[in-house]
Amino acid sequence: SALALGCPAGLPSCLRTPNRSSHSHCFCTAFANMRTICGLAAVAAALRLSRSGGVVGGEEDVVLRQPKSDPRTYKYTTLANGLKVLAVEDPTATKSGFAMAVEAGSFDDPEELPGLAHFVEHMLFLGTEKYPHESDYDNFLNKHDGKNNAFTAQEKTVYFNEIATDALDEGLDRFAQFFIAPLFTASAADREVNAVNSEHLKNIPDQFRKTWSLLRSLAKPGSPVHKFYTGNLESLKLIPEKKGIKNVEAMKQLHKDHYCSDRMHLVIFSKLNVTQQLHMAENHFSAVKKGSCVPKKDYAAVAPFDASNVGQLIRMGTSSAPQLWMMFSLPAVSKAYRAQPKSYLSYVLGYNGAHSLKSTLKKKDLATNVNFQIDDTSARTLLFVIFSLTPKGAQDENAVAAEFFRYINAVKQSDVNMDLYKSLQGYAAMDFDFREAQDSVMDTVSSLADSMTSFEPRDIIAGDTLVQEPNSTLVSQLLAGVTPTNMEMSLATQGFDGGSLFDKWYNVKFDQKKIPAEWVQNWASLNGGDYKSPPPLKYVPKNSFPTAPSAGEHPVVLSTDLKGIEVWWQGLGSFKKMPKASIRVKLQPTKESASPRNTANAMMHVNLLQSTMEEQLEDLQQCGLSYAARSLNDGYQLEFDGYADFLGELVKQVTAGFSARKYDDAAFHLVKQSLIDQLSDKTSKMPFEHAMDVLKVATEVGAYSTDEILAELNSTSFTLASFQSDMSHVMQSLRVTAFFYGDVTQDKSVAIAKDLLTMLNAKPLPKEDALETAVSKPAKETVVAVRNPIQGDTNHAVISAYQFGIPTIQDRVHLVLLGMMVGPAVYDTLRTQQQLGYVVSGGVVAHLPVVELRVVVQGAKAPPQEVQQRIETLLHGFTTKLETMTPAEFATWKSGMRSTLLRKDQNIGQEVGTMWSTIYTAGTCFDKKKKELAYLAQLNSTAPLVALWKKAITSEHRDVYVVEMFNDKTALPTANASNLAGAEAAKGKGELYPNQYLCELQ
Repeated sequence: SALALGCPAGLPSCLRTPNRSSHSHCFCTAFANMRTICGLAAVAAALRLSRSGGVVGGEEDVVLRQPKSDPRTYKYTTLANGLKVLAVEDPTATKSGFAMAVEAGSFDDPEELPGLAHFVEHMLFLGTEKYPHESDYDNFLNKHDGKNNAFTAQEKTVYFNEIATDALDEGLDRFAQFFIAPLFTASAADREVNAVNSEHLKNIPDQFRKTWSLLRSLAKPGSPVHKFYTGNLESLKLIPEKKGIKNVEAMKQLHKDHYCSDRMHLVIFSKLNVTQQLHMAENHFSAVKKGSCVPKKDYAAVAPFDASNVGQLIRMGTSSAPQLWMMFSLPAVSKAYRAQPKSYLSYVLGYNGAHSLKSTLKKKDLATNVNFQIDDTSARTLLFVIFSLTPKGAQDENAVAAEFFRYINAVKQSDVNMDLYKSLQGYAAMDFDFREAQDSVMDTVSSLADSMTSFEPRDIIAGDTLVQEPNSTLVSQLLAGVTPTNMEMSLATQGFDGGSLFDKWYNVKFDQKKIPAEWVQNWASLNGGDYKSPPPLKYVPKNSFPTAPSAGEHPVVLSTDLKGIEVWWQGLGSFKKMPKASIRVKLQPTKESASPRNTANAMMHVNLLQSTMEEQLEDLQQCGLSYAARSLNDGYQLEFDGYADFLGELVKQVTAGFSARKYDDAAFHLVKQSLIDQLSDKTSKMPFEHAMDVLKVATEVGAYSTDEILAELNSTSFTLASFQSDMSHVMQSLRVTAFFYGDVTQDKSVAIAKDLLTMLNAKPLPKEDALETAVSKPAKETVVAVRNPIQGDTNHAVISAYQFGIPTIQDRVHLVLLGMMVGPAVYDTLRTQQQLGYVVSGGVVAHLPVVELRVVVQGAKAPPQEVQQRIETLLHGFTTKLETMTPAEFATWKSGMRSTLLRKDQNIGQEVGTMWSTIYTAGTCFDKKKKELAYLAQLNSTAPLVALWKKAITSEHRDVYVVEMFNDKTALPTANASNLAGAEAAKGKGELYPNQYLCELQ
């Protein structure tokens, strides 16, 4: 479960960090990285509604506009109790899903109980009258290849799930009880409030959360914008109890007042036909009461910001890179989605090409990056502009703001550029028709349910994309509000010595004063200077279906006369209607190149490439093309994705920049400082993520710690000249592997590979001399004790990794089953019952060729040694559960795993990832799933699972790495032979596993 911050419908911006077998943290930021704006525009004419003669639920059928490439059938109706239902039939689906969006969110929190809507979201999973046990719902889903999640936004709460199709009907019955008769027991509430509190403790170090919350708290008290949304132990239990308020009764009242059937929107997704799905909806959800909900509030009745409270400047400290935020209160435009006025605003703010704001700020050494967020609610549209500052910019926020208003004034002087608007529109119409499926069934149903609360039924699919009724007046109204007199500002810098004011929710000391009047007057008077409004889109691809052939079920190696490169080709894969292509390139230098210095060099290399090529590539990337250059333990990976028309041009330009490495001192030092700031920002990761980094450094060849890399970057010897010299040596010999997927022929693939080799200009490197990473065995049971690097954070973290070794096909089946079984037990025991923290998970994961059982716990309740003891107790006790499992229960788990193995890749990105992961590891096991399914079918006993479990988990000779991360208030244990102080101390303590991936039944 989670709280979603600023999550306007249609912005695909949920950032999820898994923390349990079912729920996961979902921080929806609607945080644009200036890159996805093309997808927000559309066709020119207003869409006409088509109707057929049938009647479902007493209402005419609504025809939803859907992409040309979408094979699904949609059916929308309303049940007699007013509950809206969308049934989605997908003939390619291997799993089913369902979601409910309720028109109730954090805006509906009572003033005396901040975070109550979020608490209700948590509690609905913990028992209903029909299924009273707190773990009933999760256990059922886990046994049937299921997962669930939920988030609370400002005006809605969305619950979403996926499950094996043969369990869909019962899953819907159980889910419906959330809205019919939840229990809200006092015992569960007393425990779960600690989970909400742990969730908030996890968020406190995050600079984004702090600033977002603090700026919004400046809103008038009568507006819901000013509220604290997450909730914690203080707001949901301690303070209310002192006032005689019972949180359980308050939750029941909120559910009664806002969870009425006519404010609910249900989505069902399956390969079953829509008639069957609607029958299930009627059967299970007709019992949801229409109730007597309180009238919906007019959240715009009290303007959150006006002349009486705008113009504030907040100063605060940060351990992260310095940031300047601007917040503008603009007209609410959520109901004007058919005009999509935000798409134009997003494009002009996000443009990074020539004469752009970001380009200029970088050249003037004021900022390394500019981002923005748009929170669009019925109360108001809030625009946040966020500058990542250089040291120079941090000393002169006035100059940074002046550049912003000079740019905005140039945009306003040009009026609304209709040629630009039309180009956005034309691109988006094409992009909509070739929209790909989301990564999972859960993502699909949650997105559709969210959209049902925001758009008319006919626009549920298209409402977040298509500009169906362009309106330059609305665009002008938004731009008109971006002024110096309608702004709040926040400056966060290192070294700030605290302020006279204090925000108790995020423990922030700050100062607040009016923005100097002379600054405001100057900003308002600035002309556009050299700035120009962004141009129309230049690289809109053709609206056509692909023409390339296919290699078949899996890629093949092409026979070429090219020396020094291995070329794999797939052509069209499963998504044969998509005119897109993807290219992956692996570059391996020599084994001798592995060092902290060269790791720092490689990170600088990819960051310099992105920074210096940004302006040049902007117009290509605004039209559905993207690239990534990654520095990995064993070299580099280059990725190119998008519409096939111009992908070759993108590859040519990026590879030329990657190979040339022509940078000046100013660009080098700007990127170097930005990278130092990024690596020094300990709050950018949660404690368990830092612990994961420690595990990686301790166990992987070629992995170096952040401190080791920072030491190199901060060294006086790390200069542009040293970088150029080092990189020339590293890049002179390379082993190159390339993979071509999608609408790209064999001949075109070979031609691109040839150009790639020419530009790299490297000597061919034999496989045996190429850099590879590997996983080490612990010399014995190894505990690595480290300090939580986030200053003042109260959380500990523990990661326990039990190595199973390199698995055969049979082993993989056994291990996946074990992971499915133990995950729910870990979560139910350590999270739900013992409340050790909000971040709790357990399961089997691949670590290069090795497979491990990993248990992760992050929380402040118990010190790491105690948490590890509880993990051990749980895992040893799980042996008995395995040994006593009934044949019927084992058959259910097998059915769930079969569903997992039958699951298909949902989009091009996933299919490319599946194929490339095999190629990348020099493997050919493309039929691994088929072999696993064959073995699973003949597996009839838990005996091999028990034997494998005992060997890896309870044996005296087991291989275990444990990372124990302590907060700064808890003493580290004394280092000894098996308790090492720091990840570096664990390096090289054991033998290395061979880099081999087994693909045989043995």
